[in-house]
Amino acid sequence: MREFESLKAERVDSQDRDLLIAYCLTLEEEQDLLVMRSAALADWKDRREDVLMHRKHMADYDREGETWDVLAKQLLQIVNKVQLAYKTVLDIDARLDRKRSSLREYQQQMYLTPRSRAGVVPERAEEEDQLDEMEKLLGDPTTQFEAIINGGKHAV
Repeated sequence: MREFESLKAERVDSQDRDLLIAYCLTLEEEQDLLVMRSAALADWKDRREDVLMHRKHMADYDREGETWDVLAKQLLQIVNKVQLAYKTVLDIDARLDRKRSSLREYQQQMYLTPRSRAGVVPERAEEEDQLDEMEKLLGDPTTQFEAIINGGKHAV
């Protein structure tokens, strides 16, 4: 596969300016959501470990008595905080899914996905048709075979 530095056609024109700006802003918002998700996930994991530590601490006490009741109420409060933290992670995941869906739509509208470009391949610019020495070597199987036979010296 060759990459071309220039094409005869423009990929994005001035009419797509607002679409391109919206795409860039959406990319930035996706990055912000990823940062928020990692922070929320770390918070959820910390709170979950607090629950485990509190349960180990509760094992040291008898199941009856005022201390046990206080510890049980504290555990319930900690578990509620864990559930809220997990809900936050799920909410951010849902927002990320919607943001990625928007990005995919923008990419299709600007012909940035292979499927959206099907049948709309722009022509190459004329000055790109000359191959350099490495492309000649890599592009032609007979040249590659000759280079192997000649001990690494290519026949270009």
